[in-house]
Amino acid sequence: MKLTIHSKYTYPLILSLFLVFIVTMVLLILFTEPIKIDANPCEIKIPQGASLWEIAEILETKQIVPNKNSFVFLSKLRFSQKSLKSGFYDLTGIQTTNQLLSLLLKGQNLSTKVTIPEGSTIRDIAVNVSKFINIDLDLFVSICYDSVFIADLGLKVDNLEGYLFPDTYFFYKNDSEKAILRKMTNNFHEKWKAIIQYIPNNTGKNQHEILTLASLIEGECVLDEERPRVSSLYQNRLQKGMKLESDPTIQYLISDGPRRLLTHDLKIDSPYNTYLYPGLPPGPVNNPGERSIIAAMMPEKTNFLYMVAQGDGSHYFTKNYHSFLQAKKRLQQIRRKYKEMN
Repeated sequence: MKLTIHSKYTYPLILSLFLVFIVTMVLLILFTEPIKIDANPCEIKIPQGASLWEIAEILETKQIVPNKNSFVFLSKLRFSQKSLKSGFYDLTGIQTTNQLLSLLLKGQNLSTKVTIPEGSTIRDIAVNVSKFINIDLDLFVSICYDSVFIADLGLKVDNLEGYLFPDTYFFYKNDSEKAILRKMTNNFHEKWKAIIQYIPNNTGKNQHEILTLASLIEGECVLDEERPRVSSLYQNRLQKGMKLESDPTIQYLISDGPRRLLTHDLKIDSPYNTYLYPGLPPGPVNNPGERSIIAAMMPEKTNFLYMVAQGDGSHYFTKNYHSFLQAKKRLQQIRRKYKEMN
C-alpha cells in the first residue's frame, strides 16, 4: 500500500518541520554558547533567596553570561527557574550555559579549611577566621557575649571564651558569624563528652572551673609533659589559699600582648588579675586544647608551689620561695650575658 500526503498538507508540514529545525538549532546554539570565564578559579556568590532574574543579573554583571534574558529563557525551558540554589560556586571548567544551569541546579558550596590553634582568644579566633571568611570582626566578638545566643547553645556562662574548641574546621564562605560559633561550640560539646567519658576528674571542680584552669595551663605551657605538673602547681596554690600569680591572666588583660610583662601590668585592677585576687579568675582566658583540659582534670602529685620560665619553653619548679628566688636570679644572669654577647 502506497502512503501519499495530500498536497494541501505538504507545505504546512514542511514549514512546521523547518520551524522546528530552526528553533532546535537556536536552542542548541544558546545552550552550547561558550561562557566567558577569565579568572581561574572563578568564584561567584548566589545570595540566599535570590530570584531567577537576580541570579541572571549577577551572571551578566560578572560577564559570565552574555545576556541575562537568554539565561532566564533557557532556565525556564529547563523548568529550573525555582530550583537554582544559593551558595558560593567555583565555575572553573564550566564552558556552556547548559553546564552552568546544571551546576546551579545541583548546588555547590565551597568550604574553607581554617585551623584554630590552642590558646587562641575570642579576638584571635575572629581575626583568624576573617582571613578566610568574610565576617564582621566586632559582630563576631559581640555575639560571643550575647546571653540569649549563649543560652541557646546550651551553656550557662557569661561569654564563650574557653568554649570555642581549638581544632581544624571546614567553614562555608557564606557561613554567618553565628553559624561559625555554633559549629565551634558543638565541637566543644562533643569533645568534652569524649574527654569525661574516659578521663577521671580528680579535682572536684566543675566544667567551667576546669576550663578556666586549663586555659591557664594552655597559656603557660609549651611542652606537653609539663602540663600536668603546672596543673599540680596551680592546684597546690589553690588549696593553700595562695594567689595563682599566673602570667596568662595578665596577658589576657593587656591590649598589646603577648609580650614580656612589666611591673605596672601586674597592678591592673581586674578580677582576672591573679596577682591581685586569690582563686581562679572568673572564666577562661583563652580556648584551651584537649591536652590542657586533661591536665586540669588529672594533675601530677607534687609539692611544687613556684616555677620559673627558663627561656626555652621549659620551667624550673620549686617547693619554696627561696629556691624560686635563686632560680629567678640565675635566669636573670643568663639573660644579661645573652644581651652582652649580642
